[in-house]
Amino acid sequence: MTLQFKKTPLKLIPEKLVPQVVALTSPGNANGLLNPKEAAAFLTVSTSMLARDRWFARRAGVKPQFPFLKIGASVRYRLADLQKILEAGQVG
Repeated sequence: MTLQFKKTPLKLIPEKLVPQVVALTSPGNANGLLNPKEAAAFLTVSTSMLARDRWFARRAGVKPQFPFLKIGASVRYRLADLQKILEAGQVG
C-alpha cells in the first residue's frame, strides 16, 4: 500500500506503523505537536535516537537535527517542522 502525504510517499514506513502516521497527519491533530513517540513513528526512527539528538545538541552546543520544544518537562515536536525536514531531504 502506498499513501501520499504531500510529496513524500509513505511506502517506506512499515505496514504496522501506517495507521499511526495517518492518524498523526489527520486534521484531528489540530495543534500540530507530537510527543517523542509520535514523532519517532512519523520519522520511522526510534525514540532513543530522538533523545540522543537532543542530548548531543545540548552537550555540544549545536542545533539539534530535529527541532523540538520544551513545555515544562515535556518534549514536543512540531509536525510542520518534521514535514519540512522530510520534504527537503535533509536531517539538519
